[in-house]
Amino acid sequence: MHKTWVEVDTRALRRNYHALCAVIGEQRVAPVLKANAYGHGDELICHALVSVPMLCVQDVLEAERIIAFGYRGRVLVMGCQLPAVLQKKLPVNLELTSGDFAFLHAWCNAKYQPKLHVKFDTGMGRQGFNPDEASRVAKEVAPHSANLVGVSGHFADAGDTFAPKYAQYQLERYTAVCHVLRDANLQFQQHHAASSAALLIPSSRYDFCRVGISLYGYWTTPTAKAMYANQNENPLVLKPVLSWRATVIAVRQLPAGSYIGYGCKYCTTRETRIAVLPVGYYEGYPRQASGSYAYVLMRGRRCQILGVVCMNLIVIDVSHLNDVQVGDTATLIGADGNERLDAEQLAVWSDTISYDIITRIHSSVPRRAI
Repeated sequence: MHKTWVEVDTRALRRNYHALCAVIGEQRVAPVLKANAYGHGDELICHALVSVPMLCVQDVLEAERIIAFGYRGRVLVMGCQLPAVLQKKLPVNLELTSGDFAFLHAWCNAKYQPKLHVKFDTGMGRQGFNPDEASRVAKEVAPHSANLVGVSGHFADAGDTFAPKYAQYQLERYTAVCHVLRDANLQFQQHHAASSAALLIPSSRYDFCRVGISLYGYWTTPTAKAMYANQNENPLVLKPVLSWRATVIAVRQLPAGSYIGYGCKYCTTRETRIAVLPVGYYEGYPRQASGSYAYVLMRGRRCQILGVVCMNLIVIDVSHLNDVQVGDTATLIGADGNERLDAEQLAVWSDTISYDIITRIHSSVPRRAI
């Protein structure tokens, strides 16, 4: 009954997880399931990884979903939260993050005090205490040290340059912060690395790494992939986990000189057979791909997108295919025959990144495990 759907290859997911464990260390890989598991469907991914010791999400609502799915390991909420979340008793396996004194004060005075990670801004410029506030943080946390479990940071540029000087600068700032906290007799786990740093900077792995995009089969950037190959003899093979399909809902024959789509941006130069797919920017297909070389796959062949991507529809050229019918399947992301179309290519057409492509797929599009 569904006209468009996402397929999630849970075997590929587990293979990626074990491949990352082999490089980073089995106890160091903490999968990230934020943003609906990077668009893959948090319930499917949670069930596939139910035996891993730790999962990471962005906020408390995501954490509560993961726990409701039956996950019983540690759940780290990576993002800084509003103090209001401390007004209720949270699940015992949920761990919060603080990056400002308003939240830290509320945590220190909370009736139900969950486990806590303190986050320092080592150079990302978003969230976290300033490194020069480390002594003040230590003083505030000291009376509650039994519930302090981690100290974190986040890289800004770990995989985008062949000379990662800024990443080393961030590590130096992070190391200095941890020294201050340990000098105050605080004990904690350290974590600063996400996918790129975990693979490219071994010294940043610490107690665990928050691994996101690589778990789902993508490198953070082409540069990061090249850097890894340059640094390591053994290749790391990551397989994309997600495929996106759609069903043809209409097939038409248009004469030469026919306009297609809003704004009359495309006009046929010959008699053209078109197929209509029930996917548009509402479902998450990027409108920015309009007018580019963007295509989908059908029967192992490339079919160009014609005209502007609409809210719920796209039009493709199937003139070179025989007997395309309503009900046939097109591939927006994934493999079809000998052809493969990944989110990275769609990102190039849309002037964005693979993260944006997979996480924007609307939650109303059903996810199916295969």
